[in-house]
Order: sequence, then C-alpha cells, then structure tokens
Amino acid sequence: MDANTDTTLWAGASASVDQLAQIEETTTAELARIEQAYREIQRRDGAAQWHTQIWQRFALLLVVALLGTTGYVVYLAMQARQVQAFVQPVQLTEEGKMVLIGVPQDLLAYQPQDSEYMDMLAQWVTKRRWRGDDEAMKRTRNDWLWLYRHSCGLASKTLAHAEKTEQPFQASGVRTSIDIKSITKTATPESYQVVWHEVRIDKQQAMFKEQEYIGTFTVGRLRPKDLTEAMDNRLGLCVSGYDVAPAKASSYGR
Repeated sequence: MDANTDTTLWAGASASVDQLAQIEETTTAELARIEQAYREIQRRDGAAQWHTQIWQRFALLLVVALLGTTGYVVYLAMQARQVQAFVQPVQLTEEGKMVLIGVPQDLLAYQPQDSEYMDMLAQWVTKRRWRGDDEAMKRTRNDWLWLYRHSCGLASKTLAHAEKTEQPFQASGVRTSIDIKSITKTATPESYQVVWHEVRIDKQQAMFKEQEYIGTFTVGRLRPKDLTEAMDNRLGLCVSGYDVAPAKASSYGR
C-alpha cells in the first residue's frame, strides 16, 4: 500500500470520526433540549396544579362564607318575625285622661284582671256558637281566626276537631243567636263559668230551638307569634280548656 492510499484512508477515517462527533454533539444537544422541555412541562404542570388547588380552596371558602351569610340572614329574619310584647299599665283620672303607671311589663309578667278574662270569654262564646246569614263566610272565618288566636293547650285541639266535624264554613240554613247571661269565677279549681241563652233556627227543617247552656272554661296565657296575633290578642289571653252542657230542658217550635 502506497503513501497516497494511506493518506486517503486516513482522510476518510478522519471524516467519519468528525461525522460521528457531530452526530454525538447533535444528539447530546437534542437530548438536552428534550430534557429542558420536559422540565418546563413538569414546572408548568406543577404550577397549574398549584393554581387549581388554590382556586378549589377559594371556591370552598366562598361556599362556606355564602352558607354562613345565608344562615345569618335567615336567623335575623326569624328574629324579626318574633314579637316582643309589653303591657303598659294606665289609670283613668276623673277628668277622663289616662296616666301611665310604673314601667312597661313583659306581656306574660302582667297579671290580667278578672274583668279582662270575662270580656274575652264573652267574645269567645259568642264567636264560637254564632251562626248567621253569612253567604261569603267572611265573618265566620274571621271569628274562627279570632278563636284560634285566643285558644291554647287542649282547647286548640278541641276547636280544630270541632271545625272538622261541624264544617262551620259551609253555607247552611241554621241561624243561631247568643245572649250572655252571666260570667262568674270559681276558686277551686280556678276557672270561669259562663251561662248563655241560645236561640237556633233551621230554615230548611222549619225548626226553632231555645236552650240555655253552662260552660266551664279554664284560661291561660300565650305569647303572640307575630304582629297580627299581637294586635288581635293584646294581653295574650286564651282558653286552655272548656266543657259545655245544657242548663235545662230546651223548648222547640215549628
């Protein structure tokens, strides 16, 4: 092998080595770029996950705050619906002027007079037993609303049962008038006895009936739930139980 041949082989070998070196450098650089891109992707994924966690926590806190605010608003609304009723005692002077006596008392701390209970019972009996020409049932419905606002305990349940059985809001030919005769207080047990005269006419059956009744009523106190009840029952008086029976034989006519 001559010198030219050796020179040619060496030049070819050198070219191959240079190509391999260039390929290695290119490969190394490409791998470096790939690794750098991979690290960038990981960094961005980590940042995105971090932001996602932050937003999830923020959304959770927002929901909790919203629920808390809503609950507080509901609580305030319920408190606003409750009525704090007071009674201011007054005295009527000889000149007909009212003079305030003492300081206002809580509704249930005030002790009503017997006359106040008696006035309530007279209305209670009249509204409960009355029947009249009331085609739209407006007065009857108002009367029964009044009765429910002045009834408590067992009397409320008895009244609700009577509404279902008697159907007072349905038009009928029955007409009943009430005349209160007397109201007395009994000490043992503490209750009130009401005596009234009742006249009932049934136009459909051409029936006329007169009857006196004696009712025994126990009374109590209740706190109004809203302003409407407070205006309708200013002293919180109520019938807690009652029993009604005929006082004597009735008379009929046609």
